[in-house]
Amino acid sequence: RALSSRGLAVGGLVLLAMFGLLAWIGLGAGQIGSPLQQQSVLLQRLALAVLIAAVCGGLAFLAPRWGREIVLPGIALGVFAVLGAGYIRTALLVTYDHPDVPDEPLIYVQSTPDVPFIVNQIDKIAAQTGKGTDMNILLDNGWGDGDHEAVSWPFEWYLRDYHNRRYYTKTIDPSVNLADYPVLLARDTNIDPIQSNLSQYNCQTYKLNAWFPEEYKMFASAGPGISFGTHRLEVPWLRFDLMYQTLQVPENRLKLLKFLLYRQPPSDTGARGMLFCVNKNIPVLGPAPIGAQSTSAAPSLAAAAPQAPASRDAVLQTQADGTTIYGRTADGQSVLSDPKNVAVAPNGRVYVVEGRAARVTAFNPDGTVAASWGGPGNGDGQFQEPWGIAVAPDGKVYVADTWNHRIQYFDPNGAFLGKWGQLGDAKGSAADQPGVFWGPRSIQISSSGEVFVTDTGNKRIQVFSLDGNFLRMFGGAGTAPGQFNEQVGLALDSQGNVWVADTWNNRVQKLSPEGQPLAQFSVPSGWESHNVTNKPYLAVDSQEHVIASFPEQNQLTVFTADGQQLKQIPLAGNGSPVGLTVAPDGRILVADARGNVVDAVPAQ
Repeated sequence: RALSSRGLAVGGLVLLAMFGLLAWIGLGAGQIGSPLQQQSVLLQRLALAVLIAAVCGGLAFLAPRWGREIVLPGIALGVFAVLGAGYIRTALLVTYDHPDVPDEPLIYVQSTPDVPFIVNQIDKIAAQTGKGTDMNILLDNGWGDGDHEAVSWPFEWYLRDYHNRRYYTKTIDPSVNLADYPVLLARDTNIDPIQSNLSQYNCQTYKLNAWFPEEYKMFASAGPGISFGTHRLEVPWLRFDLMYQTLQVPENRLKLLKFLLYRQPPSDTGARGMLFCVNKNIPVLGPAPIGAQSTSAAPSLAAAAPQAPASRDAVLQTQADGTTIYGRTADGQSVLSDPKNVAVAPNGRVYVVEGRAARVTAFNPDGTVAASWGGPGNGDGQFQEPWGIAVAPDGKVYVADTWNHRIQYFDPNGAFLGKWGQLGDAKGSAADQPGVFWGPRSIQISSSGEVFVTDTGNKRIQVFSLDGNFLRMFGGAGTAPGQFNEQVGLALDSQGNVWVADTWNNRVQKLSPEGQPLAQFSVPSGWESHNVTNKPYLAVDSQEHVIASFPEQNQLTVFTADGQQLKQIPLAGNGSPVGLTVAPDGRILVADARGNVVDAVPAQ
């Protein structure tokens, strides 16, 4: 009995020490604000350290007096009690606190809370229209490889009571009257072929399903494996050297502690996106729920029409590293909305094309707004998510009006001068249907006055005169030199050669002005994603260095002409660099679509 009570006493001391250690670690992992808070945390950690030291000293004092047969089982009891409490806590959290988000490695892939929210909104729309479960719903059935998956699951189950579900594959049949379909659901990787249909809907991006981040896989490498007759068991080697190197970084240690203590994943959970589109004749039903568990990409059911900023009194701002910023007011408010690309005029004006705002904004060299024009629509001078912009030697401004499938051009202050192009599906051919576009993304003008346009969906580049007369085209679908797969960014060097960001072929190609392949090089990982925002662009400087944007990595990378990587240029914050250009003074101007600014990086 004496032995039992002594063992329990040792276990209690171990329990006290371990909880003290966890509290000590937890205080160090938290955010510390004012000097007073820092002093308070320091004193608390000091008190805990004294407690832990006292317990350890007590155990060291008792061990030779009570004997190993009492002390060691007591220590084991304390350790298992702490581990058991942690196990129970984790089980309760994953079951009741966050069962619908992948904050635990236990969860592989699961639907996000956005899915039942969308279903709830569909139910409200069905009641509002009076159709009930007879309401028509359009659903994306996907196509091809895994990059174009369907939204059928889990919505096939959630919407099982709706009898008029209609699936489409890649494109929507022209005979479908979209006015009869109040709701459309699509994967965000599948929207390019239906962009013209989406003009009748208000769409918002949500997460379809998500999974725990899998950075831990880097700590295992392929091992020799074990063979059993015709079967083979692959046994990975654990990379303890990488584990040690990773834990040498204080930020990584903090991430590990936050996961162990608070179940906070070390990075953003992976996710597949989707679009929830509501016909424009259906009133907005209200905001999405906002809370700690919400994974919604945005709080509202339907995207509102772009609103003019409260103030357009922009000023040029300079950061400590010499980067200057266009597009912010003196108090830090953005005057841009979703900037997609940027161009510099001969007089130093900086022209920015804004996708979501559907407009062009011009800045003076001092950062103030010089002019602004546009707005959503398909009339002259209106735009539908424009992605490209260029300035001719005479100062005229040319815009790739992406989802109006055309090019428009203006005088330096925005007066409409002309347009050309219309929707056309060339089916990846560079020999048919000249002058039509699927989705022009980038535009550049040569010193000789030729206008080069990446006709992205049609997998070709078209060349026109300054007033829109077709001259030639080249490219076509494929992986061979001179062929493209989702070519986006376009740049011209001092010799007039054409550099192309051949996105899904994961390479940069160099072609002659007539389209003859001259060279190519692969880029590091970062362009493979089929996300609609992952559209990389290029610029070429006076030394023929190729600067490429990596939107999902929030960085620019500088390459030599033969593809050697010179340096990486990260953007501040959680940005998404898209279009870019090199100014006459060597600065790199890049449109940060997520940060709603244009960064002018010093010459490299």
